[in-house]
Amino acid sequence: MPFPWSLRSPAKGGTVSTAQEPPADAANAHDVDALYEAFLGRSPRPEEIELQLAGGPSLRALLEVVTASEEREARIVALATAAAEEAVDPLQRQRIVNVYNDELAPFGYPPGSWSADGVAVIGRRGWVFLGAGTNAIVEQYRGNIQPEPLFEEQWAEAMAVRRAGAEALGAAFVGLIVPDKLPVLADAFPEAFPLASAAPAAVLAARPDLGLLYPVVELAAVPGGAYLRTDTHLTHAGNAALAAVVGEAIGVRIAYAAAPEEIERYAVSGDLGSRYATPVVEVVAMPLGWGNAREVESNREEIGAVGAHIGTRQVLRNDDAGDERTAVIFGDSYASASPKYHGLAWFLAQAFREVHFVWVPFGWDPDYAAAVGAGVVVCQGAERFVIRPPELRVDVHELAAKALARDDAA
Repeated sequence: MPFPWSLRSPAKGGTVSTAQEPPADAANAHDVDALYEAFLGRSPRPEEIELQLAGGPSLRALLEVVTASEEREARIVALATAAAEEAVDPLQRQRIVNVYNDELAPFGYPPGSWSADGVAVIGRRGWVFLGAGTNAIVEQYRGNIQPEPLFEEQWAEAMAVRRAGAEALGAAFVGLIVPDKLPVLADAFPEAFPLASAAPAAVLAARPDLGLLYPVVELAAVPGGAYLRTDTHLTHAGNAALAAVVGEAIGVRIAYAAAPEEIERYAVSGDLGSRYATPVVEVVAMPLGWGNAREVESNREEIGAVGAHIGTRQVLRNDDAGDERTAVIFGDSYASASPKYHGLAWFLAQAFREVHFVWVPFGWDPDYAAAVGAGVVVCQGAERFVIRPPELRVDVHELAAKALARDDAA
């Protein structure tokens, strides 16, 4: 089960410490067992009980950790998908046109159609949106989910720590919020509602002292769309635009011109389209491969094998790069790189001699950055995660070790 790297006190936003007095409603081993059975459908392992009770969390904090876990979300999806498949007549599934086309649109899922698990919703012109789930981005925009009272102060402190740390290393620094599909393609969302200026990401982006990039305008201007139609993630062109914004902030041109023979067309059903009983698909055309770089180190498979993301680390190298600096990205899946997904790390590797990507949204590990000789530091995260201010510091290697310690085979 993917745990957050720390439990936060809902009132103060601080890390729960063993030195603190346990709360009046402190959780116990029976609570852990009951919550795992109720929400995950299994009993916790002894080491999971120990980890969950470290620091004496309240029952409420423990409930938030379990219900917001990736394992909980995966279970919801699995149960809902199985139920939906049984409920839908196979002949009806065959009648659904599951790839968007103007002429055939009336025969597909109509706008406003939610996936059985209540996470994805079909928008106008075939765009599929993240509607609910962990961090509930739509509810943030509706104003139904509000940040904690010290939200802005916690973010200001976190950004100050990161900037000061990068400056001490002599490194350029970029803080980046990757916009959700919703503010960029608001006119395609099936429900008409005003984009709240008080949405958490907009609040932070409006504060010049934080210096957080939030490129809604730049992504909205990408020809053909910056986002995959059936996925929360970006197209190759969308990632190129995102990388260009980062490059402009530090005075480096970051671009890649694909040769025609690199480009392939194939059908995909993204992380949203795949949630439907009849998966919604799209055809994408993008270059495949590593471009001018290569991957020289990765623990992606090792971390992924235990069902985790936090602690994933990749190193890309470009021997012919024009900029000899090492760039370090503390981020999430929008920065991850592979031959089939050209996230921010992939594009930065076209410009810098070496790029390290560590999967910790908005994270900061000054020791790691110093050890690899970072000349550029990017702290990046998806908009939906902004509502939870990041920890001031993390330990990259400790996160990976904790993830691997949860391996059932261990």
